[in-house]
Amino acid sequence: MKKTLCCLLLLLACSALMAQAVGYECTYQETIDLGDKLSLAQDEASRDAIKAYLSKRKSFYTLTYAKGQSLFIKNTDLSDDDMGMGNAMPVFYIDYARQERTTQINFLGRNFIIIDTLENANWRITNETRTIAGHNCTKAEGDSNMVAWFSAETPIPAGPMSCYGLPGLVVQLSVGPMTYTLTDIKPLEKDPNIKAPSKGKKVTQQEWQDILAKKLSEMGFEGWQGGFQMMGM
Repeated sequence: MKKTLCCLLLLLACSALMAQAVGYECTYQETIDLGDKLSLAQDEASRDAIKAYLSKRKSFYTLTYAKGQSLFIKNTDLSDDDMGMGNAMPVFYIDYARQERTTQINFLGRNFIIIDTLENANWRITNETRTIAGHNCTKAEGDSNMVAWFSAETPIPAGPMSCYGLPGLVVQLSVGPMTYTLTDIKPLEKDPNIKAPSKGKKVTQQEWQDILAKKLSEMGFEGWQGGFQMMGM
């Protein structure tokens, strides 16, 4: 009886804390599964080296949400895989009321700022459910083979990268070979004062695509543009 009462009090305390929250700080771990794409490596030793690296790497991101805004950024304190690339990973800011996204990308030492409208992912919510990281989740399928598992227990429309528009926090998102899984969530009692990134040259989405294609071609990586786009770049 005492044990049941303690559990009930704990649940009530957690519910009260969540109700008072002005926002959330969520931590996601990124994993990469290249699958058959590893066969592109020249030899078995290279493939084994890539598998070993991917199995050991620790790559984390932080999603902060408050007052209808979110910021998704690499967590360099928790990650050990940046290889000097930590500052090069895209930063995603979303203003949900304005339906506007700001992306900051560092490419070859230069920052670019892309401001565009949010695209409709055309989510199809399924009847499939699963418990992920202790959260009751529902599966949703979107454009570009995106698969998201969201939890209405945290009723905010945010998720990893610039994933948005579902009736609950995205607990797990799979895009191509990359999967982002929630590892921690903290209710925030104070406004985190989220701001859009502003340092960099402002370009349109098309201008950025042209810059990326030109530079990759100059470097001998023509045709790799899709891979950078997969990373949100």
